[in-house]
Parts: sequence; structure tokens; C-alpha cells
Amino acid sequence: MMGSRNHIIILPLCLALIGVYASEAAAEKLSPFCEGLPADNVPFCSQVLKGESKWEEAVVKMILATMAKVKAQQSKAETIGEKLPPTIPKSDRADVAEKCKSGYNYALDNLKHSLKRIRRGVYVRTDSVVYTAWAGIYECSGALKHFNVDMNVEPFKAQDEAEKAVGSCHGAVSKALDSAGLTESPQDEAD
Repeated sequence: MMGSRNHIIILPLCLALIGVYASEAAAEKLSPFCEGLPADNVPFCSQVLKGESKWEEAVVKMILATMAKVKAQQSKAETIGEKLPPTIPKSDRADVAEKCKSGYNYALDNLKHSLKRIRRGVYVRTDSVVYTAWAGIYECSGALKHFNVDMNVEPFKAQDEAEKAVGSCHGAVSKALDSAGLTESPQDEAD
């Protein structure tokens, strides 16, 4: 009699564990728009899209999450000039600080512009507008890398994270628009 009680207790426990593992596996499903991205870009994309397979949803989610990430890192970027190693001359510090400040502003402006385009139904070349946002972030990264700044320590790590987020956004938005046949310009279609 005791053996059947143990089975009664163990069976629901096993079923619960199977349910937990199944839901974790579903949550870990990679969105098709994250597949094939550079390894550094996959974590942010996966975190944002969580298996999303609808291109419209994926595009909006990626742009909004990237804007939030860039805004969160922007205050750190604006103080980067003060945090540079003392070996970098003052004039260069000011130049790097300005590149970072203007780069983040440029990136945010282009991400906002991309979102407006998507919401208006203008898809063609929107992936290119997202790419220009990445160029703004890279302006700051390029200035830091020029002086061999270690991007693995704060506040420079924040810059690296912003760059990966915008790179993820560009990759996922391009894949999503491409999956819907919306990355070619009207002129390309005529050729």
C-alpha cells in the first residue's frame, strides 16, 4: 500500500518538472531574426525577442529596446572624457567626449526616425537608418579604440554594450524586413 502512495506523490512532481523544463525550452527558443547574428549580438537580441517570429513585432521590439539601452548608457558616455586614462592629452579627451556625446545623440535620433518610419508603414531602407544609428555609437567606440582604451571596464564597458545592442538591432531589423521582402528599394525591384 505504501508503494502506491509514493507513486501518487512522485507522479505529480515528475509532471511538474517536465512542465518546467518544457516552458524553459520554449522560452529559450531563438527568434529567427536573431539566428546568424554575430555571437556578441545574440544575447541582447534573444533577451529582447524571446522567440518572436512575427516580423512586425520583432522590428518594433528591437528598436524600442535598443533606444532604451542607448538612453541608459548615454549618461555614462557623456562623462567618458573625464574617465579616460591620464596618458591621453586633454585636447584629445575633449575630442573623444564630444564624439561620444554627438554619437549617442545621432544614434538616438536615427533610432527614433526608424521607429517613426515603421509606424508609418515605410519599411524600405529603414534597416539602413538603423545602421546609421550604429555608426553614431561606433563613432564613440572608434575614438576609444584609437587610444587603446580597455572596453571591458566601466564606464567603457557601457559603450561596448550599447554598440552590441545597436548591432543586434540592425541585424534583427534587417532580417525581419528581409523575411517580409521589404529590404529592397523600389529602384532595385525595377532592375
